[in-house]
Amino acid sequence: MIFKNLLLFTCLAYLGQSSPITESSSPETNITTSTDTEFLSTRSSDGVWLDVYHSGSCDSGWEQQPTSGWVWSGQCKTLEQNTYGARLGHNKKKWKECILKFWEGDNCHGHATTWPTFMSECIATANKQDGQFYLGNGAKSVMLIC
Repeated sequence: MIFKNLLLFTCLAYLGQSSPITESSSPETNITTSTDTEFLSTRSSDGVWLDVYHSGSCDSGWEQQPTSGWVWSGQCKTLEQNTYGARLGHNKKKWKECILKFWEGDNCHGHATTWPTFMSECIATANKQDGQFYLGNGAKSVMLIC
């Protein structure tokens, strides 16, 4: 019985030391420092907000986060299978002129279509810019290229 308890306490102590969760005496707070604000404003200039749809005409209601959300320059974002439409979020300052590349496979692989970020209307992600249907199962991932 003593051996069992000793083994249990040893395992708990080991797990406590290797836990990825750090203890903090202060609760998490909202962004309050100028450094945090500067970081987010810099980062958002290299990304766009994208609402994605299962309908190529963007009339199916957009998908919830994290499927809809920020797409950062140079990073692949996974979408739900059969994503046929996308629309850039409203931005009064206009998005930086970049290219959205929609891929048919996970992790930005396979065939792809490209669309500029100055498009304000619905983007048919499975179509080429000339209207030709290209991605049979819709887009499964997207990357912003600036």
